[in-house]
Amino acid sequence: MREATWRAEIAADDRFTVIVDDDPTGTQAVSDVDVILRPGRAAFDAAAAHRSVFVLSNSRALPEREAAALVAGIARTAQDAARAAGRPLRLVLRGDSTLRGHVFAEVDAVSPGTPVLFVPAFVDGGRFTEGGVHRLRTPSGPVPVAETEFARDPVFGYTSRDLAGWVREVGGGRRHAVTVPLARLRERGPDAVADALAEAGPDAVIVPDCVTESDVLAVAAGLVRAERRGARVQVRCAASLAAALAGLATRPLDRVAVPPPGRVLVACGSFTEASTRQLRALDGLWERRVELPVAPHPGDDRALARAVRERLAEDGRALLATDRAPGHDRVPAAPALLMDTLVATVRHLAPEVDLVVAKGGITSARLATDALAATSAHVRGQILPGVPVWDLHTPLGRPAYVVVPGNVGADDTLHRILAQVGP
Repeated sequence: MREATWRAEIAADDRFTVIVDDDPTGTQAVSDVDVILRPGRAAFDAAAAHRSVFVLSNSRALPEREAAALVAGIARTAQDAARAAGRPLRLVLRGDSTLRGHVFAEVDAVSPGTPVLFVPAFVDGGRFTEGGVHRLRTPSGPVPVAETEFARDPVFGYTSRDLAGWVREVGGGRRHAVTVPLARLRERGPDAVADALAEAGPDAVIVPDCVTESDVLAVAAGLVRAERRGARVQVRCAASLAAALAGLATRPLDRVAVPPPGRVLVACGSFTEASTRQLRALDGLWERRVELPVAPHPGDDRALARAVRERLAEDGRALLATDRAPGHDRVPAAPALLMDTLVATVRHLAPEVDLVVAKGGITSARLATDALAATSAHVRGQILPGVPVWDLHTPLGRPAYVVVPGNVGADDTLHRILAQVGP
């Protein structure tokens, strides 16, 4: 009963909700919503007729200064479109559930001197906050995210085990965390969050514990209550809270329909150990993979495309992946060159594939926009928890596209996805 009331409070907030996604994986927990891939004014004007829209910034792939400038520009465009439509705007910054990204630089770019509601929980993906520690569920049990490979990211690495320490570390000591313990959240519901936000100073980062979908709803309703009381808050969150604020939910899919001849390309740029294990589980595809070598100069994209084309002709499926040798904590010195080669190779193949399964957040962003020339997408649903299926809008039509985050899934995730692909 309480959850129904909270949902009603959230639904009654009719602001135009724009979720700025720092890579394409923010649609992990939503369906039936559009994604703006090229954020121009016309796209926002069209989107303002709806309750919510996602917009891809891909800012995690940029240097901090460029990321902040890009996100600030998106925010201004969204505000102009909302004002023209006569609708108030809610801007949500969606980021990684393993704490990577230009978190506070982007917050400062769009809402300086404003308290932050920070909720990195992604419940469907097994990422939750309890006791002030953000954790990831693994086959051997939950572990603090600070103890995983994601905390060793060469760009966004961190050492703090609890979120209060993480806020100090990543915020350069300029911000402080205010926690909302789980017991208080569950005893007082949304008011626990609303009170914390209403009392927060400009440098405060409100970090509520959040373990279940019910907790997510309580946090979302708490934000709505605080804003009704006059609080000005900037939200930075992972997929679960973004979905709740947008009034959206997941739609589990049984299969990914692909028109004949059904040629499937799996493309991976992610260097995480988890990604490598998922690729190895593809068995025959792994053994016959086409690999982009790590080098200080661009690869031969035409030769790589020819090799992929041969695999597609023989098997109907092909795997194109970056060299697995470097590992996540030893990404090559020129990752942009490697990604450019991956994009150029897939661009050659675009008219010849019927489905692309993209592994990695930055990979899926670059392939959708730069290789396949998509301008927008529609989220069909999730083929597995945390794995959205898009219908791209491209010059070649509306092909299906599977976004597999680099930090999501078990060893058999890619294998299971391909088993659910068919006519």
